[in-house]
Amino acid sequence: MRLMPTFHSSFPDARAVRTALAAGAVAGLVVIAACTDAGTSSKALTAPAGPRTATTSSGTEGHGNGNAAHVVVCVDASSPSGTYKFRNSGWNNHTALVNGFWSGSPFFAGGDDPGDGGDALAPNNGSTVWTPAKGDNSEYIVTPGDAGCVTVLDRTAPSAHYSGEDPVYHFGPDHQDDWQAINVTASTFPSTAQYDHTDCLMDDGVVDPQPTPCGNTNNPTRAFANYDHGTKITFVFTQAPVLTECTLGYPDSSHLPQSNAAFNESEVLTGFGLSGSGGSRILHAWYTDEHALTLGVDSVFVNNKNPTPDQGYHYTFDNMAGNMTSTLTAGITGSPVNVGRTSTASAPIGLANPMDGAGRLLAPGLYLTDLNTNPNPRGGDWQQGGTPIFPSAVYGTWKGAIITIDNTKNPPATSLTPRADPSKNHKVVGGAGINPPSTAWDGGYSSDIQWSLSSLGLTSGHAYRAQIIVHDGDQNKTGGDVGQACINIQN
Repeated sequence: MRLMPTFHSSFPDARAVRTALAAGAVAGLVVIAACTDAGTSSKALTAPAGPRTATTSSGTEGHGNGNAAHVVVCVDASSPSGTYKFRNSGWNNHTALVNGFWSGSPFFAGGDDPGDGGDALAPNNGSTVWTPAKGDNSEYIVTPGDAGCVTVLDRTAPSAHYSGEDPVYHFGPDHQDDWQAINVTASTFPSTAQYDHTDCLMDDGVVDPQPTPCGNTNNPTRAFANYDHGTKITFVFTQAPVLTECTLGYPDSSHLPQSNAAFNESEVLTGFGLSGSGGSRILHAWYTDEHALTLGVDSVFVNNKNPTPDQGYHYTFDNMAGNMTSTLTAGITGSPVNVGRTSTASAPIGLANPMDGAGRLLAPGLYLTDLNTNPNPRGGDWQQGGTPIFPSAVYGTWKGAIITIDNTKNPPATSLTPRADPSKNHKVVGGAGINPPSTAWDGGYSSDIQWSLSSLGLTSGHAYRAQIIVHDGDQNKTGGDVGQACINIQN
């Protein structure tokens, strides 16, 4: 009998990961604070032909009203508290001289038009002040709310042809200043926040969602300004999913006989965690044991003797690459992964349901309850008749199992036999997986079982109870060797 592990230490292996003990009832929660770095972009910009969806112009020449001549970067006041950092790139002007004529054109790949901001064609092309300075890609801080906004582009003087004749190219005045453009990237933000979208307000107009008036990307966001028009871009962040402790509360008599079923291997679940950001959040459940995880039933064999020859039925199953070789780890992804036979209806050959003695599917399953809509806070649990959600990825080690039906006996005898274990990987799962917590016990085999939060259909602002059930790799106990654990997800 193994002792339940104690897990109260930090988990340095992953960024933005929350870990919690998940063995029967969750014993503790550890939060690892980290930042999300979205990087920067040097993608060429395409300038607008005119003010984009400006419902109200400045109405005057020369700075006018509202955001005219500026690009202002803000974080929405409703965003979670913490430090938000941004980077700038693509300091551009939209006009270029082509065969003696000015025309709109894509910006140069390096993100820097030689006619920009009075650099190469001064003094006829006006002037622009960039904050941070043009070419400076260092991070700067923007705090939530209007008081924390930062002006990153200030068009201090228009092009010469705006109010007079251009001294070099001899056209004007046309009262049209050249457009300036900049890329702004939300590069670092609190682990409690996830990027949602960017709103853009040109001049004194109304807030319009992407893609106008800022272009067709959200992060980085492309913003534009000239002497008469400007843009306020507001990055909106929402609360990132958070894991909290959860108590299973079984066995009981709430939904017999399932609610009284025994779970005799819950210690194989050694932790939960969250990784990623935004729509790419991943829920991790870590498995460690002296046998590899049972991923499901890959085959059913029937012994009929006479008059029907022996039959074999094989199901779509993601076998571990390198199984029983020197390859120690493997990885699979899917929507969901292929876990073999999952139907609990009778097969054409009879009793071939891929379940243990208590009626639990052998494949790893997540059972979800929306705590905001379900009057029973455990209503989605397996014990209450819930439906399993199979993993979107598994890393580490695993194996299949075989069901054999012997129709030569009366009544027919059905048996379940797990496949042989692969080579031991200990606590290294490889690939895109994250290793189990450092304090998790090492029985020789480990797996990182993953569910993409985006595939679960979670509603923003709702809390969920996630119960996870797994089967170990020997299945030598009455009713099956099976573990369960649960965690609450605040989305």
